[in-house]
Amino acid sequence: MSNGSLRRLTARVFLPLVCAGVGAVVASVTSSAATPDFQPTSVAFLDREHGVLAREDWSCRKERGCAAQILVSSDGGNTWRATHRTTMSVRPYSIRGTRQVWASTGKDVLESRDGGISWRRGLPYPAAAIAFADSSHGWLLPAGSMFDRPKPLLETGSGGANWRRIGDPCRRQWALTVALSRPTPREGWIACVSQASTGFQGKEVWSTGDGGKTWQLRARTKFPGLPGAARFPEKGNLPGFGYVTGIDFLPNGHGWLWEGRGWLLTTHDAGTSWRRSSITKADVLAAQSASLVSDRLGYVLLRGCNARLVRTTDGGVRWKTVERWGSPTRC
Repeated sequence: MSNGSLRRLTARVFLPLVCAGVGAVVASVTSSAATPDFQPTSVAFLDREHGVLAREDWSCRKERGCAAQILVSSDGGNTWRATHRTTMSVRPYSIRGTRQVWASTGKDVLESRDGGISWRRGLPYPAAAIAFADSSHGWLLPAGSMFDRPKPLLETGSGGANWRRIGDPCRRQWALTVALSRPTPREGWIACVSQASTGFQGKEVWSTGDGGKTWQLRARTKFPGLPGAARFPEKGNLPGFGYVTGIDFLPNGHGWLWEGRGWLLTTHDAGTSWRRSSITKADVLAAQSASLVSDRLGYVLLRGCNARLVRTTDGGVRWKTVERWGSPTRC
């Protein structure tokens, strides 16, 4: 399965089903008239007040070209206004401490230098993941990776004007890169996975301290039944259940990893040990997207029986609902 296909399944199949407990049957939506056309699917914050949100038309049944919108907020997510129309799927990626945002759409990669108000085309093809440390230094994984034909991990030091390939520790026949985080030009993290099976997925988290020249394994789950995988031992306590959809790290090693069907996971030791956040519950309430702004401040887009944007200002001890949306999911 390609990386893009995995993400589409997570957004449009697994997440509408998360409010159903294991073994429960969720009725499918049969009437678009009773279903909100647009659903929030991804979020990224530049600071406490300024955020970018993607929403997509879940009533669309086409394979390609379904409508999507990019919205911005300047009041911490309390209100949003649409600034750009495009096609799904859309995922925004902010650069902390700047006004710069990158976004992958169903057909290209966009760049904004004013917090998401205006956009220009950065690349003529979509990305599976993007991570910029600053306005110049970034990583990008093109969309369309397959386990037998993975796309190369790309790096820029020119703000996207030029790209070159760099080494990727996930490039094996059963391990595929799915998520990137690059908080500084030298520090970065990537997550790679095996093919998913009944809720479980082999996972690895790697980090670099030299911009991707060398990599250190931080955590690894089992990769059951995969050729040659038995010689790679487990490390850390990364759970096998759940499908990785994103990661976000700070320079001090504090990080978040979120999953379809699984949990929002947090780490304070650069990714070796992980703790499940109380705001998520496997197969019931998932973190669809997340944005870690600082050690204490972060935003999470939750989806269960409805969609909610929640915020923490104390490092995840307490959470406050900032905005809530109706959902086509029946619970």
